[in-house]
Amino acid sequence: MISCCACPDTKKVRDDCFLRFGLPEESSESTIKCADLVLAHKACMAQYGYQI
Repeated sequence: MISCCACPDTKKVRDDCFLRFGLPEESSESTIKCADLVLAHKACMAQYGYQI
């Protein structure tokens, strides 16, 4: 499976969070607010063998 298509549900909510609160490099608020969503997406990707 191509990495861009592996976890569309967790990717969408993670990306929506970044759109609302900014990228982690730009906003400490997004680092806090999006942390659980980022971890969920990483866990999903790991199920397909991707280490991000």
